[in-house]
Amino acid sequence: MNIVLLRGLMREARHWGDFPKQLEACQGVGRVVCLDFPGIGTEEKRFFPPFLKEVVRDLRSRFQHREHENLKQNWAILGFSLGGMAALEWVKMYPNDFKKIILLNTSAANSGKLWQRIKPESMLRVLKIFLEKDPVQREAQVIDMISNLRRRDSKLIQDWAHIAKMSHFSKATAINQLIAASQFKVPESLAITSLVLTSRADRMVNYSNSLYVAKRLGSELHIHPTAGHDLTVDDPEWCLSKIRDWIES
Repeated sequence: MNIVLLRGLMREARHWGDFPKQLEACQGVGRVVCLDFPGIGTEEKRFFPPFLKEVVRDLRSRFQHREHENLKQNWAILGFSLGGMAALEWVKMYPNDFKKIILLNTSAANSGKLWQRIKPESMLRVLKIFLEKDPVQREAQVIDMISNLRRRDSKLIQDWAHIAKMSHFSKATAINQLIAASQFKVPESLAITSLVLTSRADRMVNYSNSLYVAKRLGSELHIHPTAGHDLTVDDPEWCLSKIRDWIES
């Protein structure tokens, strides 16, 4: 089964690191395709609309153009955080595009209060990150917020700082991403099967949001005991094993 990957808030495909290649090497997985949001990464010169429906139409149009020869194959979609919201909206709008959906630490307006979707201490940190001009300091702060197991990983900080130095997305993109995320609600049900992976020790977003999403959708659920918000950074092997086992089941 082929898989589309969608990253989170103010992140692009390069922030997946080696995870796409590792996922592609898993039994039962075919091709892995990473899509950037408009306004980010390969699409950084384009406008990110403050409505997820418009974002999904943009993503789907690029996906269909890119994979026009492979659209009849079986596809799954994996979304992390904001990417999970976009993935859910995509499956809701176009239920025949994918056979399965995988959600990593995502939330919604109906999954918890504002201070549960993003913890109060994280709200202040996001603002500080937003205003930080030095890319090394900014990425160090991002990693410290979203990671528990690699918070002081100098190579990761330098790698992400390098991406930041090469990127020029606008503050308007970040603001519109936050607006779009604030309005999103988990649908009552999906026409396809779902897997939810979350982190009990997530210091950015309360993992109760993922519990709500899993219960509402009847998803298979797995909870990591120690990882931070970014599961694929903290424990990619755990994510890969859960995804592989679920796809093959």
